[in-house]
Amino acid sequence: MRAQNTSKNTLLLPLAVGIASLTGLAQPVQAAAIIDKAIFTDTGDLALTGGAYIYGDVHTNANFTIDGGSTVTGFTSAVGTIFNDPGFPGFLLGGSQAGAASIAYPDILTVIAGLGAPVDHNISGNLTLTGSQPFSGIYHVTGNIDISSDYAGTATFLADGNIMVSAFGGSITGAVLNANFPFGLALYSANGLVDVSGDDAISGSVAAKTTANVSNSTPVSAPEPSSALLLGLGGLGAAMSRKRKKA
Repeated sequence: MRAQNTSKNTLLLPLAVGIASLTGLAQPVQAAAIIDKAIFTDTGDLALTGGAYIYGDVHTNANFTIDGGSTVTGFTSAVGTIFNDPGFPGFLLGGSQAGAASIAYPDILTVIAGLGAPVDHNISGNLTLTGSQPFSGIYHVTGNIDISSDYAGTATFLADGNIMVSAFGGSITGAVLNANFPFGLALYSANGLVDVSGDDAISGSVAAKTTANVSNSTPVSAPEPSSALLLGLGGLGAAMSRKRKKA
């Protein structure tokens, strides 16, 4: 399925499959719960402004704000409050729930290690990507990540600090972590915030320990998992597959 809007940002929801093989492993199951969301925040608020377009579900363990004609196509849930600016409202097409149950925020590095997925780039300090600099693989940065200009690539960016994405014409496709855990995780902040602005195209999940802000961006489409990944599913994976087909 593809988002039809051509002037706003879409953070695309990867389909949760293959969870049966991870049953009983707390961190991978928690990771599945957050990566199943297009955007997730833990201790801080989630804000969509200025025409952000989110394809998939969003969740915050804090408060949620939307305005400026921004759109969420899936379900919106918040442990705290949901505020839709009456002066310039957004669109919650899949419904919403304030006072929702909290979802644990996992340590993605622990999950990756348990899955045997290699971290391709270990960077001490901050990482800045500018110009047309290509990127690929899984990045772990002990500081902050700043991505700007016309970046493009398939990657997962994991920061101990903040993640700032500001560009015009940029593109990130979240890397699949493992064949048994085929999620497209794009941006994950272990301790900080995530801010996405400009004219960005992000295909994959975004998770922030504190706040997340998305504004003024462009939609993209994410590929569905291959049919082979849908074989032999049980429990959560199969249920979520059926849910997406009905959406």
